[in-house]
Order: sequence, then structure tokens, then C-alpha cells
Amino acid sequence: MTRGPETVVKVVPLPEEWRGRFVSLIDVLLRVRSEHARGRPLGVFFGGMETTQAVAAFETGYRACCRYHGVEDPWYEAFTCWLFKRELSTEGWHTRYLAEGGGDHLMAIQRYLDTVAEFAAQNPAPPPAPAEG
Repeated sequence: MTRGPETVVKVVPLPEEWRGRFVSLIDVLLRVRSEHARGRPLGVFFGGMETTQAVAAFETGYRACCRYHGVEDPWYEAFTCWLFKRELSTEGWHTRYLAEGGGDHLMAIQRYLDTVAEFAAQNPAPPPAPAEG
């Protein structure tokens, strides 16, 4: 799905449990997975686009924002190490899963979100640190 001029994006408030604390990218991806399972289109979360590149760009932006503000995301960093060891691939999930899925972006994204959920189930989040500010 590409974003056209007629696309309307609904702003959804932050979940209450996210207020006042740092939110790991893992938390965000789990929320996206949950909302998608409830029927919300993936494009709502990724600028109207449902491509692996859009999800990867979202992740890059989220991580850049964290770094800019001097915030570490140890749960996501642990996930990237876990994923690398599991897949033994340097090409990135977005390239590999898309190729293995025959070019089906939604299938590749769903596989990635399922992989995030598998990691989270096996590796609970570290205790949340209070948000600064």
C-alpha cells in the first residue's frame, strides 16, 4: 500500500501503561502485532505503507531518536543479537524475510512481528526505568 493524497491517518493515543516510562522498540512492535491481529492495517503504524522497507525505516528512526536523546534500549539490542544468532544473516530481516516470502511484504512483516513475539516470550523485558523529563 502506498500513501496517496486521500489517505487519512488516525492518531491513536499512547497506551496508558506507556506513560511516564521509556518504551522499548520491542514494546512498540508487540503493540503493532497485537493491533494488526485485531484488524488494524499495518500502514497505520508505518506512514501509510505496508512494506518491509517502511517497517525497517520506522525501526531506524525510533533507534536514532533514542540515541539522540542518550537513551539505551537493551531489550531491543538483545533482540538484534538473538535474531542474528538465530538467522545467521547479515542482510537484515527485511531483505531475507521478503525474499523467502516470494516478495510478499505483509507475509514478511508478519513473520518478523511473530519473531519479535517469540523473542519477547523467551526473554522478558528488563525492569522499566522511569522516563526522564
